[in-house]
Amino acid sequence: MKTLILGDIHGRTFWRDVIKNNSDKVERIIFLGDYFDPYNDEECEKENDLISMMYDIIDVKEKNPDKVTLLLGNHDLHYIWGNFPESTRYDKWHARDYLGVFQENIDKFKICEVIGDCIFSHAGFTNWWTNTLVDELKLSKYTHPVKTLANYLSNIPISEYTYNLQYSLGDVSTYRGGYFETGSCVWADVREHSSNKGIYQIFGHTRLRSRPIITTDWACLDCRKGFIINTDTYEITEC
Repeated sequence: MKTLILGDIHGRTFWRDVIKNNSDKVERIIFLGDYFDPYNDEECEKENDLISMMYDIIDVKEKNPDKVTLLLGNHDLHYIWGNFPESTRYDKWHARDYLGVFQENIDKFKICEVIGDCIFSHAGFTNWWTNTLVDELKLSKYTHPVKTLANYLSNIPISEYTYNLQYSLGDVSTYRGGYFETGSCVWADVREHSSNKGIYQIFGHTRLRSRPIITTDWACLDCRKGFIINTDTYEITEC
């Protein structure tokens, strides 16, 4: 199966041409989250156009509900949940408007997606965070902790996440100014990842200036481009 991957948006415009030129070539399309909070040193949508952009992305989902998956990142959850740690560039002036967009469409979004042995999330599942949460949730009957947890989280509507689960997703490591050994699947830094045999992880979150980081076990694709992965072979190509 071929899946089109769109890394962190942050108001960037690259996704429009990527969708236009490649949607007919793939069976699935996955956005990796972080839609608002543009970088100051990049060309992005104008501030007043960000909400319009978000509705355009939601429209892609509504027209292709089974094909398109919209994931959430830390720059989305800090508008959605009051107990979530604020990320850099948090826009307090438009926070209520952004919250309104998410509230209207909350169950169109997910924390992660699992396709075969490929796991898609905003920042990736680290071993420490996965094992900690698997124990807390008492998911004792598992053969692979990361896949077990990803399946569990992907099947819970965002609107039904408990306070404790929201709190766990706010775990931030020392790499990002927090106190935990590694961050959650929306906060983990690319330097926190290690091998997870039997699965392949796709994530963004760590801004890469020009080229992705692709290893035998995971790929970080936050570099203003679209990518297509064959989820049977893990082959990734730029588009």
